[in-house]
Amino acid sequence: MVQSKNQLRDNIKDTYDIIAEHFDATRGYIWKDCSDFINVLDKGLLIDVACGNGRNSIYAAKKGLYVVGVDISLALLKLVKEKAKCENVTINLICCDALNLPFKSDVFDNVLFIAAVHHMVSDKARLDSLLEIKTVLKSDGCGLVSAWVYEQERFKDEKSQDVNVMWNNVYERFYHLFKEGELDRVISESGLVCGLSKRSHDNYFCEFSKSI
Repeated sequence: MVQSKNQLRDNIKDTYDIIAEHFDATRGYIWKDCSDFINVLDKGLLIDVACGNGRNSIYAAKKGLYVVGVDISLALLKLVKEKAKCENVTINLICCDALNLPFKSDVFDNVLFIAAVHHMVSDKARLDSLLEIKTVLKSDGCGLVSAWVYEQERFKDEKSQDVNVMWNNVYERFYHLFKEGELDRVISESGLVCGLSKRSHDNYFCEFSKSI
């Protein structure tokens, strides 16, 4: 049965609520691309959009940044809250959709949007998520976004960029696999300015700013 875009979106939320603890157990370290980005930030207000299990949020908070973590999965946010308490850091957590960030314009100095834009179920949704980020980012703000690569070995037989990837052979997660240059193009279409862009293993990363 073909699922609607709303059903795909709801399935992503429900799946991460179900697999939260197992997902957290497999995401114990921060990617170097993310730590390198965080390490050069001045102290300021960072929003971690689709923060997942909080590995980037906690790292940033320990570096002295004021962090707001948002995610569509309440179960994941509960885990982040527990870990932040254990690490003795403060992270403000809000359960919301990346397509509807509940903040005023021009609030955040920096943005992380890691391993999430590929879960957006349409071209419009992917663009809209970056437009939301553009809205809440300060005029001199910058960010880092990542997405899964289409041109990776495990997807060599896939004809479509839209795939369902199983978790533990039980739960499906929708992914839009990005072709080379596609992430940069969507960022530019949002009005954000692309900076350093590269492939790192099976992810595309792009740094961006709100102005040149």
